[in-house]
Amino acid sequence: MTQSRIFAVEDDVEDRTFLQEAFKVNGCTKELLFLELFEELQMFLNNLSLDKLPQLIILDNYINSISAVSTIDLLVHNPRLAHVKLAIYTTSLPARTCADYIAQGVHLCLQKGSTAEQINEDVTKFCKLAASSIEGEAA
Repeated sequence: MTQSRIFAVEDDVEDRTFLQEAFKVNGCTKELLFLELFEELQMFLNNLSLDKLPQLIILDNYINSISAVSTIDLLVHNPRLAHVKLAIYTTSLPARTCADYIAQGVHLCLQKGSTAEQINEDVTKFCKLAASSIEGEAA
């Protein structure tokens, strides 16, 4: 199985715990980092060498921080992050908002699962997306 580096911006401790467990079960990560604010993510990414950048960044749409739209724009237009895939994982997301995010450059929008099985299914999708980033880097 492809081992990926995945960063997630999630401010809810319970959601982080559920995700962490699901990623552990899936076994697709060599590094899983949780940050609480979009600004933390941006500062952290700016200080990383290219070989330490993640293959996938997962953003919760509802963080008490700068907006997800602003964060997506900054990430998509950063040439250092050209191979990094972006996903939105949030409690509720209107179809129109998801369509706007996809148009902006997000690769996957998912509404958070409410059961362990659903969260595991969501994590499987994240792992596949991260693996596609690795394949893109090799091409």
